Amino acid sequence: MNRVLVFLTIIFLFSCSEGIDLSSSDVDKWRLENKLEIEEIVSIFYNEPCLRRVELGEMKFIDQHCPLTTELSAKISKIQKLIEDLRVVLATTYRSDDNFNVSILLNRQGIAVSGSGLALDYWEVLESPWTKMLECGEMEKLSDQHWYIKHLVDGPSCY
Repeated sequence: MNRVLVFLTIIFLFSCSEGIDLSSSDVDKWRLENKLEIEEIVSIFYNEPCLRRVELGEMKFIDQHCPLTTELSAKISKIQKLIEDLRVVLATTYRSDDNFNVSILLNRQGIAVSGSGLALDYWEVLESPWTKMLECGEMEKLSDQHWYIKHLVDGPSCY
């Protein structure tokens, strides 16, 4: 009986799905339909270097050198509202001296630390490891400059 419960729990965990139900062929149209909300997420991250990751609930990450101020809390709440309105999973950012990225996880299949899914990525400059993902099909270029779809894979990446 315990084995059956463990087995059913494992099946449940790996069949969990979060986010909006989109295929990669629908992402560009969806992005254009939700352009204002998506660009607002990108803009908030761009103008707030302390933000790193925001999802619904209590999960949010800010740079370790930044205090959680009222202003920063308001920006986190705004992104959470946009995430909820768009019905996506979370938004993260990466920045360096010469680059900036925002990734919006559209959907996720499986458990939080592994599984598959689809992400909408904005890149100022697409860097080397990710260009390899374009070549092998794990990423696709969208109709507007700087925008990509990333296919999250459960297992080794092609690059």
